[in-house]
Amino acid sequence: MKKAFYKKKRYWLLIFIILGLGLFIYPFTQDPLGHFQRSVAKVLSYAGIEEHSQASQKDFFHYWEAGKKTKQHNTLLLLHGFGGNSLWTWMRLMPSLSQERHLLALDLLASRFMQIKPQTYSVQAEADHVLRFLEKQQVKKIDIIALSVGGWIALKIAHEHPDKVGRLILIESAGLTTEIPSFARLTLDNRERAQDFMNRLFYHPPPVPDFALDALVKASNRIKKHYLKTLDFFIKNSAPQVMDEKIKDIFQKTLILHGRQDQVIPLEHA
Repeated sequence: MKKAFYKKKRYWLLIFIILGLGLFIYPFTQDPLGHFQRSVAKVLSYAGIEEHSQASQKDFFHYWEAGKKTKQHNTLLLLHGFGGNSLWTWMRLMPSLSQERHLLALDLLASRFMQIKPQTYSVQAEADHVLRFLEKQQVKKIDIIALSVGGWIALKIAHEHPDKVGRLILIESAGLTTEIPSFARLTLDNRERAQDFMNRLFYHPPPVPDFALDALVKASNRIKKHYLKTLDFFIKNSAPQVMDEKIKDIFQKTLILHGRQDQVIPLEHA
């Protein structure tokens, strides 16, 4: 009788554990990207990296900030690429970079491209957005680390406002041509395409659970039409602003990093 009681007790305990795990895991399967982003934001806050938003009639600035301004160093500005945001791009680097520098990681207009009017979107619009942000923050001089299209924006600001930029680090930078590799137009219509996207995006692709792939497919299908339209207008409107003939006039010390196997911006476009 006693053995039966304990056996039944263990049985119900196991059920409660399974139910508890299910209740904990279920929300992550419904909005995995959102839950991951909120979790990362919480971890970054423990490292002193704070999330901020500022809105006015003309602008909306969403950014991450850490460290304090010093006379010894310029503020370090991080610029992400098209289709990303500052959190996803810089979350692994911000804790170490902010230990000795005042750091600002700004979300570009591209991070909210569903709200962009494609017909007026260009690299100039992004550069103006960055310059207004720096003015709002009362930052007079910056060093820039920039990825992809962020590199194009950084080059443009360094060329047109040389007094504002100290040094540049350009990672997989765009801006020398408007030719778009086919990978940039890849839409994730199904789970297989989403997995192929991850395989081509990373040299050593991380394991991605099916529910995360499904979330990518769902997000892609929701934005696909507007994404392609925005990308086409961005290239068309920005074509007169390519930097291939202007980079010779950029005098700031610059470090250029580019992956040999990069499939987003191939090495021949670097």
